[in-house]
Amino acid sequence: MRVFVCAGMKYAKNENINIQAKQLGEILGEYQDVTLVQGGSTEGLMGEILKSFYAVNKKVEFFIPEKYYKNDSVSLIDFVGEKNFVAKITKDEAERLNEIKKCDHIIVFPGGTGTLEEFLFCNETARAIEHSNKITIVNIDGFYNGFLSQINKNLEEGLTPSSALKYEVIDNVKDLKLNLNQNINLKI
Repeated sequence: MRVFVCAGMKYAKNENINIQAKQLGEILGEYQDVTLVQGGSTEGLMGEILKSFYAVNKKVEFFIPEKYYKNDSVSLIDFVGEKNFVAKITKDEAERLNEIKKCDHIIVFPGGTGTLEEFLFCNETARAIEHSNKITIVNIDGFYNGFLSQINKNLEEGLTPSSALKYEVIDNVKDLKLNLNQNINLKI
């Protein structure tokens, strides 16, 4: 199972978000059938998830636009080693987004505008039946409340049908449900 995690390239001021980034990597890493896929950063929340995942599971892939490859690949290769470096170099951001929707599960962790772009693209392409992959928003300490409120306003105004919403919302990474037939004991 390939799991793409959308997340910020910076740390959050809210320490609980930073803590749960590490926990998310640990949780995903415990599943030996999971390959972590991300946009190609060892920095911030993305890096925290990557590092805690990689401590227990070496299956990682990166989607990196050609424009950023030269800078981003150096720190990634330093971290995972050339032998374990698996990257899809895309010609641009649009191609990268199309690669994301090919993953089996998309997890939307707190992040910036790039994270929102990835979420909205994946939700809209699911609505257009271009994929049927699970999308989970991790709304730690209400991080996405304002955004979700806007979506609810769109529903109330009749601008968005409820059938267009192709995601679930959880408040803590410990509530994450992957579609795997594995039972694991998490030590979190």
